[in-house]
Amino acid sequence: MKRLASTPPVFAPNQKSTYSNVAFEILGLVLENVTGTSYEKAIRQTILDPIGMANTSTTTPKQSVMAIPAMENWWSNDLGIQSPTGAIYSSSSDLSRYLRYILTHYNSLAGINWFGGVSWSGSGSSFYGMPWEIFRTSEILSPISRPTTFITKGGSLPGYYSHILMLPDYDLGITILVAGDQALLGELREEITVPLVRAVDSAIANDIDKKYSGIYGMYQFLLHHLQMTMPQIAPFMTLD
Repeated sequence: MKRLASTPPVFAPNQKSTYSNVAFEILGLVLENVTGTSYEKAIRQTILDPIGMANTSTTTPKQSVMAIPAMENWWSNDLGIQSPTGAIYSSSSDLSRYLRYILTHYNSLAGINWFGGVSWSGSGSSFYGMPWEIFRTSEILSPISRPTTFITKGGSLPGYYSHILMLPDYDLGITILVAGDQALLGELREEITVPLVRAVDSAIANDIDKKYSGIYGMYQFLLHHLQMTMPQIAPFMTLD
């Protein structure tokens, strides 16, 4: 805290956004101060237990239920004050529960649309959210050029790489957890998201086609107009 007080800011408050581990460390301290308990207990009581994330914790679980890569890794490192930046062990099933909850309540959790962008990033197709990393592309559904929006959050420690992605337009959530080579994360993300979005978008289009496609002529319009303007003859009229 003393070092922060003597360090000039990268830019003025509310001017733009960036990613900051230090900011999350401070947030963890604020959370402890407000709740009067430890960071670990606070997130357990307010998030993990209510959602039912029984396999998620800040303490090292048994090795028998986790994947430990045969390479340099931070499997059981104690991050101490840095715990709010990424010291959570979890499973794909628990993160699925988490994403389902967010997709159901994201418009009410913060009183605003929680998935909205807050600031541009260095790329023309990505934005900073709170705390999301938002990415938009028109390449997946080409040639119709309709954009696909991914609400994401990534995290990593040596040997471990994770990415959660939500597509609110399709009510979809995706979790990718990798123990090992970081390059595998990007390959899996590409192999999973692109065909999934295309398949779901096609299924929606087919469903809409079955429900709403048809021949709509002037006959139905005129019949409805007569029924409204001449109700006395309505009992003798039919759409057959």
